[in-house]
Amino acid sequence: MGGKWGFLADAATPFMVAAVRAFGLDAAISPSASGAAGDTETLGRELLRIVFGTVDGGGRRAEALAELAADPASLRAREQLTGRAFEVFEADRAVAAEAATTIASFYRRRADSGDVQALADLGDFLYWDGLMPRGPLIRRRSMLVTCMR
Repeated sequence: MGGKWGFLADAATPFMVAAVRAFGLDAAISPSASGAAGDTETLGRELLRIVFGTVDGGGRRAEALAELAADPASLRAREQLTGRAFEVFEADRAVAAEAATTIASFYRRRADSGDVQALADLGDFLYWDGLMPRGPLIRRRSMLVTCMR
């Protein structure tokens, strides 16, 4: 995927994999399953809902997630999951924006609770999202540290 959302499928995949690893396939995609509001696995569950809650999500879900559920370490399964997310974000910019907002909110909550790494991760995420001015990595990190003072 090119353009503004080109980074998003790669950014979302580790969270979705974490959800499948932690909860198993059925619990990971269940809308009624619970988890801590700021944890990685809960974010992954929400991203799975966003990606597979679209038209044809059911059929594609089985295809993309069956192998991942059987072997969470499978590189091929991760690539299929990233590919499916890529297709969804390319086809529907509103869905891509929802996923980006969900990830940014996750980092913001963690940063608000004092997690410095989350603040740096948020800066990196917003940089790739195009919401931060482009510039050298050191300058961006310096801006983040200045904001924390």
